[in-house]
Amino acid sequence: MKNSFKRLFVVLCSVLVIASIFTGCTKKLTEKDVEFAGPLTENMIMAIDKGDYAQFSKDFSAEVKKAITEESFKTLCTSFSEKIGKYESKKFSAASESKKDEKIFKTVIYNAKYSKEENDVQITASFSEKDGKILVEGIFFKSPNLLK
Repeated sequence: MKNSFKRLFVVLCSVLVIASIFTGCTKKLTEKDVEFAGPLTENMIMAIDKGDYAQFSKDFSAEVKKAITEESFKTLCTSFSEKIGKYESKKFSAASESKKDEKIFKTVIYNAKYSKEENDVQITASFSEKDGKILVEGIFFKSPNLLK
């Protein structure tokens, strides 16, 4: 199970890296610029607590749906429950926008509280827009307890 979580962790990091690092110039955004991100991120976080893959993945891009399967999601849920506990709250930290090949990515960072985590868990989510719909391009959770 530990290897499955590490593999999922690497996949999530890779998707986020592709979406944000390999993009062009980056511009800082305000919380108001990315107000759509709060509810979408909240939906994913709550879905992890509930173990609801359909809810978790409903706004994923096709690439992310392929990368994060229902099986890997179950491993993620178990790991979160055991290592950082239940989600309690989140606070906006920063946001940026970047562009690659005419595709615009908005990356948002939150600091979140979890019941078993002494410090904040940093949540980084990346989004794009296709045909008027906001899509999740990646989500990453940073906590020393998740790597144990």
